Amino acid sequence: AQQADAVKQLSEQLANQSFGPLSSIDAHVRGGAGAPGDYFYGNIRRPFTEVGQWGILRVSPPGAGILRELPKFVTAGKPVGTPQDPVATPLNTLDGTPVTPTPTPVRVPLKNLALKKSFTKRQITKNGIAFRLTGPSATRVLRVKLYRLNGRTAVLAGKSFLDVLSPSALSTLSAKARAARSTLAVSPAGAMRAVWKPSKTLLKAIRSGRYRLEIQGGATRTTIDPQSLKGTTKVTASPAKRV
Repeated sequence: AQQADAVKQLSEQLANQSFGPLSSIDAHVRGGAGAPGDYFYGNIRRPFTEVGQWGILRVSPPGAGILRELPKFVTAGKPVGTPQDPVATPLNTLDGTPVTPTPTPVRVPLKNLALKKSFTKRQITKNGIAFRLTGPSATRVLRVKLYRLNGRTAVLAGKSFLDVLSPSALSTLSAKARAARSTLAVSPAGAMRAVWKPSKTLLKAIRSGRYRLEIQGGATRTTIDPQSLKGTTKVTASPAKRV
């Protein structure tokens, strides 16, 4: 069919295929991907398009984009000739607007964890679990998990998020709320200081023994890096009160 989308300028419908729920199709494009440019695919029922059932298939000119040509030939284990790395040229959309691929950011791992070798149950209840580490300066959230170690078995005791809170937001909290809240501070150089205040449920579950603390970081709670930093500590019984 050759039918243009009235909403999209310079658009041209090249083909269509219908299919229903719980079904799939394999679309084999004849003659390759076609001319360089952006190709729309999606649900042509406009309400469904508006809620996100669509996408863009981008076709780059040869030698452009983020893909690179492989070395040509190898004879007797030695390369006969390796072509020069093609110069990347910006991809143009159908309206001529240049598009430059976004470089993949370099991941900076969490490291240099400083965690006390032991805590008493009373110290955790009153002051929380304090630790220091380094990582990306853009980190604004830490996801922490505490595992009880029993031989080779690790049982999850509890988990939580530690968020950076601005001074203005912190000032709106009552003194009681600030005292009960976990804290996280990140310097421009990526040095982090954190205090995890476990919930009442977790405090009840913590008893004497060995524990492993696992930490993951991210800019938001939904963009946590899968890499984790681990450290071990020990929880001891609080000293008996003198009568």
